[in-house]
Amino acid sequence: MGVGLAASFRRMLVASFACALLGARAAWAQPSEADRLAGARALFSEALRDEEAGRLSDALQKFERVREVRDTAPVEYRIGSCNEGLGKPVAAYVAYRDAIALGQDDANSLDVVRGALDRLDALGHHVARLILVLPEGAPPDTEVRIDDAPVSHNAIARPVPVEPGPHVVTAVATGAPPFRSEIVLPAGAQASVTVSIGSAPTPEPTDVSHAMASSTRERRTAGFLLAGAGTAMAVAAVVLLVAREDDIAALDRACPTRACPPGTNAGALESIRDHALVEGPLAAALGGVGAALVGLGAYLVLSARAAQDPPVAAVGPLVAQDTWGIRVMGSFP
Repeated sequence: MGVGLAASFRRMLVASFACALLGARAAWAQPSEADRLAGARALFSEALRDEEAGRLSDALQKFERVREVRDTAPVEYRIGSCNEGLGKPVAAYVAYRDAIALGQDDANSLDVVRGALDRLDALGHHVARLILVLPEGAPPDTEVRIDDAPVSHNAIARPVPVEPGPHVVTAVATGAPPFRSEIVLPAGAQASVTVSIGSAPTPEPTDVSHAMASSTRERRTAGFLLAGAGTAMAVAAVVLLVAREDDIAALDRACPTRACPPGTNAGALESIRDHALVEGPLAAALGGVGAALVGLGAYLVLSARAAQDPPVAAVGPLVAQDTWGIRVMGSFP
């Protein structure tokens, strides 16, 4: 039994030693922070040589690998320079802006910041910028996209550079209808889009009163116009009736016994007779239409006034000397 315990103890020691050896080997395989920084500096120098030689794609890949180790203003500036040389103004704009943010508080990066500011100003004439505004009631899980590319919440707080031309802004959130908006931006332009998702606008109470007041004014105006047109028709009807009476009187004077004396101008009398025959029916038609328009106009004006000043009435007991009953006070339409 003692021999078995000894064997088991030896196996445990061997296993423990093996685990310790594997752990030490893994630790030795992990480069130190100093080694990683040294490798990044060497890779940065190599990327600079590639950029100077015109191998912009290779240089960009290496600068991006350096950024994974440590992001600095010079690294972002070189990334912006490579993207600008490759004809990617939007990516270059973002990199130059990041270079400014990283180096603005670093005394050793002031020259880099100045250069990035110059390049940013130059690129501003070739890219467009879109400001996304989220309302206060937007759900916290709102996902915003520009041309199906996601936009982080940090990026929403500042202008997002985009290529000039048409763009589609979409947004989705749990429990809210999706949002979609299209916009066309020329080069150098800056515009804002309010992502109205999850916040239905509440109509102001004044909107209803304003609409009612506008409708009342329109009704009253239409009423005055119709009443005026009807009055004009009625006046015309009266003028036609007076003219008809004058024509009949002229015919009676010319032919008192319905037999015209010799020498009478038969053509002129026939014309007067035709006028009298037309004037009567026309006066009746104008008078009827005019009366209808006056009535309709009066109704519109009075109904508009009633809508503007609603009736106010009060009912109470009436008690006086030798008199009792119910008293009604107020106005009615």
